[in-house]
Amino acid sequence: MYWRFQESTQRVSQLLLALGIRDTVSQHRTPLLVGDQVFVRRSFRVPLSGSVGLIVAVDLADSRAPYLTKFNNGWQFRFQLSEIQRVPDAIP
Repeated sequence: MYWRFQESTQRVSQLLLALGIRDTVSQHRTPLLVGDQVFVRRSFRVPLSGSVGLIVAVDLADSRAPYLTKFNNGWQFRFQLSEIQRVPDAIP
């Protein structure tokens, strides 16, 4: 009985992940891809906080900051997933 419950919760987590919804149980977030527009969360520790940039490279082997983001002024910075969030697509 327990394995069926565990299997069903795993399927729900995978479904939420596929839909782009953050799962509060497993704390998974959808990975960002090259070309995604992102918003840098406001923080005094993050460069260009509150700005919008474009992900130009993803290096998952870099555990410190895998997402290279380029801004309109030409500057590029690396960020962690917790420091940036995807900008939702505009609804026509």
